[in-house]
Amino acid sequence: MKCLIAERKRTSRSLLTKILKSMGHGVDSAVDEEELLDELKKDHDNLFISPSISKENSIELIQDIRRLKGEIPYIFLTVPEDKKERLIPALENGVDDFMVKPFDRDQVKTRVDRAERIIKGRETFEEIDFDPVFELGEEHKLLERIANVFQVIVSKTKEKGNERTLNWIADSSFLLDTKIHHEKENFLMMNFLENAIKVHGEVSKSKLFNRASLKSVDEEHDELEQLVENIQVSVGNYLDGSGQIELVKDNIDSYSALVYPHIDREERFLFPLIKKYLYQEDLSELKGRFDTINEEKSEELDKLHKQIKAAEDVLGIKSE
Repeated sequence: MKCLIAERKRTSRSLLTKILKSMGHGVDSAVDEEELLDELKKDHDNLFISPSISKENSIELIQDIRRLKGEIPYIFLTVPEDKKERLIPALENGVDDFMVKPFDRDQVKTRVDRAERIIKGRETFEEIDFDPVFELGEEHKLLERIANVFQVIVSKTKEKGNERTLNWIADSSFLLDTKIHHEKENFLMMNFLENAIKVHGEVSKSKLFNRASLKSVDEEHDELEQLVENIQVSVGNYLDGSGQIELVKDNIDSYSALVYPHIDREERFLFPLIKKYLYQEDLSELKGRFDTINEEKSEELDKLHKQIKAAEDVLGIKSE
C-alpha cells in the first residue's frame, strides 16, 4: 500500500516510516501543512496525520482532506497517550482510526491490515450491490415521511375523511419502525460491536463510543417502539369513540420530537462509525438477514409504500 505520513516530529516520522517500509509499504512524508497539501495531489491508500501538522485547526484540515479526496485515503490520527481527548471529535469529522505514540510494529501492522480489509470492503459494497447503511438510510426517509403525515393529519382533525388515513399511517409506522427497521439495525449493531470490541476492547471502557451514544440509541429504539404502539392504541380509541384526539396529538408530538433527532444522530455519528467496522466477510451475512426480513414482509412493505403515498396525496403533501 502507498502511505503518507504527516508529522512534524522527526523521531515519530522516522519510526513510523521504518515500520511501514519493513512491512513492504511505500512511504511519502510531509513535515507541515503546505507539504501535506502538495503530497495529497498524489494517490495514497493511507494517511497518518498528527494534529500538530496544522498550526490552526486540525479538525478543519481533516474535513478539507476528506472533501478533497473522498473515502480514500484511509485516515489515521496519530496522538500521544495523554492526548486521547482529541480522538472523538476527529473520528466524527473524517478520521477512520487512530494510533497512539510511540508506535510499535504490532500496533501498526494490526491497524494497517485492518485498513486494507476495510478499503476492500468498501469496494465490495459496489460488487455485491448491497450497502446495509444505505438501506437503513432509505428507511429513515420513509419514517420521516410518516412523521410528516402524522403532523399534517392532527392539524386537520376537523376535516372529514382523514380518520381512515390516520389509521393507515399508524399501522404503517408500526410495521416499518418496529417489525422491519429496528430489527435490521439490531443485526447491524451487533455486527459493529463484535468488530469494534475486537479492536478496542470492551465498549464501556472506551471513549471511542461515547459520542456515538450506543446506549442512548438502543434506549431510543425501545422508546420509539413504545410511542408507535401508543399512537396505534390512541388512534384506535379515537376512531371507536372511546378516546380523545388530544391524546393522539400528544403521542404523535412525542414521537416526532424523538424520531427526527434520533435519525440525525444515527446518520451523523453512528452510521459513519459503523461503516468503518464493516468487513467484506460481514456483508454476505448481513445481506442474508436483511433479505430474510424483506422477504417475510414483502407484501406488507409494498402495501406500506402505497399507503404512505396515498396518505400524502390525500393530505396534499409533496414527497421528494
